[in-house]
Amino acid sequence: MIPFASQRSNGQDLAVHLMNEHDNDSVSLVSLRGSVAKDLSGAFAEWEVQAHTLTNCKKYLYSLSVNPDKNQSPMSQELYLEYLDRVEEELGLSEQPRAVVRHVKEGREHYHAIYSRIDPWVGKAVQISHDKIKLMEVTRGFAADHDLELPKGYHDHARRQKRRQMSLYENAQTNSTGISRAEHIGIISDIWQRRDSARAFVIELQNKGYYLASGRRPYLLVDSYGNINSLVRLIDDRTVKTKDVRNFLEAEFPSSDLPDAEALKQALKEKYRQDTVLVDLSPSDEKLIKLEAMQRRRREEAEQKLENVRAKKRIAFEQEKTVSRARLSGMRSALLHELRNGRRINRAETSNRRMRARSNFKKDRRALQDYLSEKQEIREQLNVNLEKISRIFDLKLLELRRGESARDALEKREHKALMESVRRARLYRNNARYDQSPGFALTLSPPGRMPNYHRAQHRFLHHEESDDKRKEKVSDTFNDLTENDSFDRVAKSEQAKEEARSEERSRRF
Repeated sequence: MIPFASQRSNGQDLAVHLMNEHDNDSVSLVSLRGSVAKDLSGAFAEWEVQAHTLTNCKKYLYSLSVNPDKNQSPMSQELYLEYLDRVEEELGLSEQPRAVVRHVKEGREHYHAIYSRIDPWVGKAVQISHDKIKLMEVTRGFAADHDLELPKGYHDHARRQKRRQMSLYENAQTNSTGISRAEHIGIISDIWQRRDSARAFVIELQNKGYYLASGRRPYLLVDSYGNINSLVRLIDDRTVKTKDVRNFLEAEFPSSDLPDAEALKQALKEKYRQDTVLVDLSPSDEKLIKLEAMQRRRREEAEQKLENVRAKKRIAFEQEKTVSRARLSGMRSALLHELRNGRRINRAETSNRRMRARSNFKKDRRALQDYLSEKQEIREQLNVNLEKISRIFDLKLLELRRGESARDALEKREHKALMESVRRARLYRNNARYDQSPGFALTLSPPGRMPNYHRAQHRFLHHEESDDKRKEKVSDTFNDLTENDSFDRVAKSEQAKEEARSEERSRRF
């Protein structure tokens, strides 16, 4: 298994990401502890409130993903949870709130565990130090106890650093451009190994779609999509250091004369956005229909839950009223029975009708007052019980309605993910034609100004002349042939024109 962990904030965005069913074959919430809410969005909102009210902690969440080794047999859910328990004990998170989510993506099962770092009883955040080393130790111990073979290079620190897992930023670059970090490293390393001079090296970089810039560190590379990376880190040679790159480029390309990386990034992103055709799916597209059907089913299930809660509330009201009516009816029957027995006893004890009537009147009035008093108590108790029932079910309804905003955000994310997947597929198909990212010929202005650029013609494909120009050239050739009737002279003229055009293209690039 391969753990990957980070401390982060923005729990609502994380909840939407974890519950995104479009990017996963299956999503399920395995367990949730330490929160009143029973969904991720509500739980993360509670933990965020604790972080902001009790502490000054910014990254209040600890996110851990556990991925299986593809060379090993699948692990059971009990083993995953046992591994998480060991991690909690090692990092001091055993008593902290936790959410565990199971994902199945392209047949690969993996688990996400999200912890709240805030201890509400102490009012402090749990300090997590050297978590990568601790995760490594836990993984080794767990693998030894369960006879699991760790991936090659997991015990070798240098090898692990070389073949490390992609960061979130690198993964986002790969998804947005369709070019992996390994491909970037391969292109830059090849150019570096074939370097002749600094100017030739920079020109070759530009031909491949990479541009030198300077920012928080010198000699950054900005690709045609606006992604910034360090030049040294894209060279697959551990012996190459920053000072080596600086010594090679400093003479002709000092870092102070290079354009600002952020300005160049924004310019290239804007250019790429203008040149990229927006993805628009028709309503009859199969993927869009499938996504809308899934979202419709989710909304129907949520509406059904709301209706079930409302129905249970009505049933609870009716049951409480029925119980109160039964109590009142029983009390009335008992009172009438008691009054009848009293009259029978009075009739047997005294024969004076007037005295008997006066005694019955007093008893009836006392019994009526007691009845009215108990009736009022039953009514007041009924109102209290109805208010309590209403509060309980209103909280349930409020919880379900609160999930509507989270569901809306989830549907937007799923729709965006669908558009991104379609755009990425088209991008991959376009990039498959070339062995590098698309390039732009930049004409950089003096330092401090925004770079101006124009699309490089004849970069990858031959320029196709317009119909008007082609007709004009054919007409000129025909006229020359008819007037001079010298095919050799015309052929030489056309060859000279072609050589002039080739020379012009070579000067431009």
